Amino acid sequence: MGWGLVTLLKQTCAVSDVPVYHIQLDRWYTECPEWREAVIERVHALQPDLVVLSQFAADYADGRGVGEARWEEGTRETLNRLSAPERTLVLLRDPPRFGYSVPNCLADATFKGRATSECDAPRAVALRHSLAERERAAMHGIPGAWYLDLSRLFCGPDTCPAQEGGLVR
Repeated sequence: MGWGLVTLLKQTCAVSDVPVYHIQLDRWYTECPEWREAVIERVHALQPDLVVLSQFAADYADGRGVGEARWEEGTRETLNRLSAPERTLVLLRDPPRFGYSVPNCLADATFKGRATSECDAPRAVALRHSLAERERAAMHGIPGAWYLDLSRLFCGPDTCPAQEGGLVR
């Protein structure tokens, strides 16, 4: 095994082995299982020491009846397939999701002379804790699997600011 950086991205697919419905195409996105299988094969062929995974869990787990329990199961299935001796798996928690266009909200608030803090989101809304717990639970018992929660870098104890230091979050 060795060091190396491999980028395996597919914006519309989840790491979790669950069905994905593509809203724009108005159909089940059957390409995802093929993509996931190819990624798993590639990871095993490359034998990396570290695999970092991320996904928009909140978007996918709500899609067409998937639900949080199935999301946890699908995540566990994929992680088990990626697991190997001497390999570390790191699953990143979703970043805050505001549910609206933050740049548009900030522009509107500024234009109307209102405080841009109106665009901040409550932490409990922006970070879906129940889903994060499901992903954390999916990792239980998988050797070398870690869940990385960076939400403290984006959110305070009560809110997730829309901007900080003049920079849009």
